[in-house]
Amino acid sequence: QIETSIGDIRQWSNETVVSYSVYNNSNQPVEIVAPQIQITGRKTEKKKKKEGKGILSDQLEIRDYKLSVTRLEAGGRADGVVVFDRPNFKQSTEKLFLQLAQADQVDRPVLIRLPFTPPIAAERP
Repeated sequence: QIETSIGDIRQWSNETVVSYSVYNNSNQPVEIVAPQIQITGRKTEKKKKKEGKGILSDQLEIRDYKLSVTRLEAGGRADGVVVFDRPNFKQSTEKLFLQLAQADQVDRPVLIRLPFTPPIAAERP
């Protein structure tokens, strides 16, 4: 029911700032929960096993976030920004995601892949 897009991604020291928008593409109002940042990867194993693939996932701490509105009417849009500390390193199999979800569907979030190294390095305003 929701569609998302990413705007600017900037980095100041170790803080990463991501701007984003959420659009309600349904005919009913929806409520958006606080964003989360997730780092996900596969377990590296020496022997290949056919049973279950070891997927590791951790939530990163969010320093701050703002969302223009949490309740989106049909056809409504919200703009937001999230600030988090980027990890100093990651394994080659790990990926960074912005996780957005509706309050009634937190078990089915929208995951937006983020670059590990933001394209814009800037001085703090």
